[in-house]
Amino acid sequence: MSNSIFTHVEPEELRRLGREQTNGRVASRMFAIANVLNGLSREDAATHARMERQSLRDWVHRFNAEGVEGLRDRPHKGRPGRMIYAMSVLIVIPNNLYT
Repeated sequence: MSNSIFTHVEPEELRRLGREQTNGRVASRMFAIANVLNGLSREDAATHARMERQSLRDWVHRFNAEGVEGLRDRPHKGRPGRMIYAMSVLIVIPNNLYT
């Protein structure tokens, strides 16, 4: 038995939000869920979004629990980046350098 998708947002609104995303992975999750809400099978919706059906199932659970915000990536734990703030400041090129 497959779990239902709660309609926090209508499919058309999910597609609009997906088009506004700068993160393609978040957008594809929104489009996949919108496709399922419009009647496409989860298998086909996952294939169109280039993800596994199980991954789509996991995103549906997060969508049901958290709404659209649940489709965004969470911060990852692990080793911090190697570049520290002082080093990143040195890399920035001033705007007036080439004027």
